[in-house]
Amino acid sequence: MERLDIALPPENPNIEAAIHFSRYAIAKSLVKGKRVLDIACGEGYGSHLIKQAGAAHVTGVDISNESVAKAKKLFSGDGLEFKAADAASLDVLFPENEFDVVISVETIEHLADPRSFLESLKRLTKPAGVILLTCPNDHWYYPEEGQSNPYHLRKYCLEEFQKLTTEVLGNNVRWSVGTGVFGFGSTPLIADKTHSSVPGSWMTYMDADASYLVSGKGEIATSAHQCSYFIGVWNAPDWTNGVAVFPLSMDDYATKVQATDIRGSCYRLQAECETAREALIVANAEQSSLQAELQLEQREKRSLGLRWWALQAECETVCEALFVANAERSRLQAEYETARVGFLRYVRLRQIVPAPLRSLAVKVVRLLRR
Repeated sequence: MERLDIALPPENPNIEAAIHFSRYAIAKSLVKGKRVLDIACGEGYGSHLIKQAGAAHVTGVDISNESVAKAKKLFSGDGLEFKAADAASLDVLFPENEFDVVISVETIEHLADPRSFLESLKRLTKPAGVILLTCPNDHWYYPEEGQSNPYHLRKYCLEEFQKLTTEVLGNNVRWSVGTGVFGFGSTPLIADKTHSSVPGSWMTYMDADASYLVSGKGEIATSAHQCSYFIGVWNAPDWTNGVAVFPLSMDDYATKVQATDIRGSCYRLQAECETAREALIVANAEQSSLQAELQLEQREKRSLGLRWWALQAECETVCEALFVANAERSRLQAEYETARVGFLRYVRLRQIVPAPLRSLAVKVVRLLRR
């Protein structure tokens, strides 16, 4: 719900009342005896709650003339006033250091120049004054990249909200998140006799100062991603928590616990599936790496096989050449033996035949060759 209509009950009145009251509940301990500015006050119920919490004076500002007119009609009185103005024009409305506490609930996401707005808040607040800002976690409500609230100019994550605000307002800030709560509490049996009515509204409320914010495991069961809105409180003397709750029957409570258990089981199974999916991705990557290595080894094996066949063919060629060389060697050796035998015969004949007869034989041979 972008703007709460206090005259018409919404579809889930308890939830809507709780989510709106919880933001202003943060300021209850900060406003006693203080001058307070409530920016984007809507129809004024929040400013009324701040005044009821003990503020000396509350000024509510909203851009809607219709909402301001309704707020004036329902809540204006001693120490409570309303003005119709754009949040971007605060400098012309109020003098410097006018307020002890400045509250801006779900405003910054509507502004085209949020830095100038923050500088105006700093100028309007006294040097030691408290500034309380909240900002919706639109990334939870509109998780897809192209989704957004049609009334908002920007979707902030916590880190973006922190960076923008601390650059102007400084680092003396306490951060918290707004989220659904679950637990037990005491409640009167008859609300008509114990609850106060918000004038002109379907909403009633009762202060519940006797409360604790518990965490059984020492861990907060939410995060900056799993929350409804972000909260920054500058210059606060201590932690301030805002809680607005409504009672349930035990049957409804048991049903919600069972639903929570089932959802928790689903989340665990989802986490296990995600872990298994990541392990499968790693295994697939390892398989691909092993396949690549196998293909490389197969290519090397084929290359070695080709080299083996080439060497074998070269070896056969060398063997054939060696066979031919051996045959030629055998032929030359045979010719050598024949020549050697002939030479030995010649030597023996020469020793037997007298020299004059050898000389005559040589001359006869030469004559015949002519």
